[in-house]
Parts: sequence; structure tokens; C-alpha cells
Amino acid sequence: EDQVWLRKNIEQIKTTRARLIKELVQWGWKVIPSSANFILAQPKSKSQDFSSATAESAFNFLKERKILVRRFPHHPLTEKSLRITVGTDAEMEGFLKAARLWTEG
Repeated sequence: EDQVWLRKNIEQIKTTRARLIKELVQWGWKVIPSSANFILAQPKSKSQDFSSATAESAFNFLKERKILVRRFPHHPLTEKSLRITVGTDAEMEGFLKAARLWTEG
């Protein structure tokens, strides 16, 4: 029974992660390939190119809307990125809606 639930959950995460990556890449974000339950993505908007300041802007925009992602601004490999956990479909819809608003900003 636990193995069935686990396999179903893994497949759901893979499907949701693939959809999340596809959307973000279509908007111009850079996404590092992932096999985990999270992705590392560099946000880009119509008015802001890839930078630490851009990542901070996206982070703050999402946080104001109670959408929590993680930032690691003190390392040169991650300073331009957001760590986004793959959640439920409803959580990802909320994230994508807010991320699109910021991207189109």
C-alpha cells in the first residue's frame, strides 16, 4: 500500500515539475535540469534581465503574495536563482499565476 502511494506521488511530482519547467522556460526564465522535488530557476521579466537584483525582485513579489520560495544570494552560483519546491497542483497554479504577473510586469 505504501509503495503504491509512493509511486503515485513520485509520478505526480514529475508531471508537475515538467509543467512548471515548461511554463517558466516559455517566459524566458532559465531552469537548471532537476530530478528532485524542486527546481532552481533564474527569473527574467520584460524589464529585468538575469541578475541577483532580478531574483530579489521576483522573491519579494512572490513573498508579498504569500508564495514562499527560497533564495541563496550569498553564493555566485545561486545568487540569480530561486529554489522553487514542486507542490500540489493548486499551489503550483498560484505560483505560476503570480510568477507570470511578475514576468509580464
